[in-house]
Amino acid sequence: MLTPNEWQLMDDLVKILQPFANATKMLGGSKYATMSFMFTAISSLKKLLNIDNNIRITVDLDDSNTVFDDNLDLQEDIGFIDKPEILDIEIEKKISQVKINILQNCEGMVDYVKSALLNALNYYWNYSTHKSLLATILDPHNKKIEFATDDQRFEAKTYLMEEYERFQKSELMPLNAILIDKEEEKKNIINHYIYTCSIF
Repeated sequence: MLTPNEWQLMDDLVKILQPFANATKMLGGSKYATMSFMFTAISSLKKLLNIDNNIRITVDLDDSNTVFDDNLDLQEDIGFIDKPEILDIEIEKKISQVKINILQNCEGMVDYVKSALLNALNYYWNYSTHKSLLATILDPHNKKIEFATDDQRFEAKTYLMEEYERFQKSELMPLNAILIDKEEEKKNIINHYIYTCSIF
């Protein structure tokens, strides 16, 4: 049975994780473009997870251990068994169970979870902010980019101007040349048709 502190922790975790569920649902949509929502969603989640720098905890995301690795001690107590099919069902149940009967220290756990989630966001979503910010700015739904800092707004405007200039200077065929090619293609088709009709 959970203690009042553990129930409070569960309540706090639901409040922290609910925006992640909402962002996942929004970014997982298939009937609309999601790139323009990415920067907004990630920025909002990072602001939600902002905690005091003195409390910030570093979590090693390259470490493959999980909270369930505490059960390895139980496996070591049982010993190594060559043939898993001869494991007693009761022993197997003990190995697969998380130790829920031990009271958990909930103090600072919310900050630890926030810090771990913030580290994970920074680690896994270390994307080019220019492109996602540009997609956000160009989306008509995001006329005001209130979620962005002044530096990010300036950076986005600068990047937009650079991309526009790069596009203008690119080696893409000018529109006039495309129209001329279309006219030539029409003439060739007509000439081919006339030539084919005159032969037969």
